[in-house]
Amino acid sequence: MLAFHLVLVALLGFSLALAIAQLGLTAYVVSSRDNSHREITYSFAQGYSDHTVRASTPGIYSFLVFAACWTILITLAALVLPCLCTRKGRPAGRLNAFLGIGLTVVYLATMVFWLAGFADLVAKFGVDGSDDYTNAIVALAIVLWVLFLVLFILVILAICGVLEAEWSGYRSMRKSQEPPATPTTNAPVAKAPISVAPVHDVPIDTTPVAPSELSTHDTEALRHHQPHSQSQSTSSPSAVASVELSGDSIYREHPALRS
Repeated sequence: MLAFHLVLVALLGFSLALAIAQLGLTAYVVSSRDNSHREITYSFAQGYSDHTVRASTPGIYSFLVFAACWTILITLAALVLPCLCTRKGRPAGRLNAFLGIGLTVVYLATMVFWLAGFADLVAKFGVDGSDDYTNAIVALAIVLWVLFLVLFILVILAICGVLEAEWSGYRSMRKSQEPPATPTTNAPVAKAPISVAPVHDVPIDTTPVAPSELSTHDTEALRHHQPHSQSQSTSSPSAVASVELSGDSIYREHPALRS
């Protein structure tokens, strides 16, 4: 991913430098050859005469000046816009798609401009050209065409998901269209504490007690307080009666089975 970004910066920076050089060279050729001057001629019939001679460069040179200016502007935009959008945060799907389509169209148009420029110059002046300036202009145009052809291929591979990139306009459009995943946390779920009332073990006296030996306190407790649940069970010939009174158990042996 980092290597892809470095390649993009290198290609765009080199294209910017060549476009500036191409602009200066082509503008110099246009300004030096597109002018008018007066010339004096001699003929036997009329003698000496002067007339104005107008010289103009072919229109392809003016087109190359436009192509150089266009290349400088779009190269600066291609360097600045993705970096600014990426620093502000992860770009949204629509922004990434807009920049991706825009970069694709711009790279394709620039590639066509330089292809048409050097092809027309070669068709007019041949492979060798007419002078050194024209040969230099053709060479720079060919190199710029190759650079933007490579940039066009890279942006196509990036938006199709073949190459991974984090810059806006170079991220995969398939990933940008997917809905963001809901973050899941492994935080433990808080549970309400369950309070359990302690159960106090009441010591049980297994000494047989006669009905007449019940204390006055026990008699009043049996009379005034109804138990929550009463159960009688006979588990053995000893016929032990079990009575539960509010969690306290009192065992009494039947007097008929005492002997």
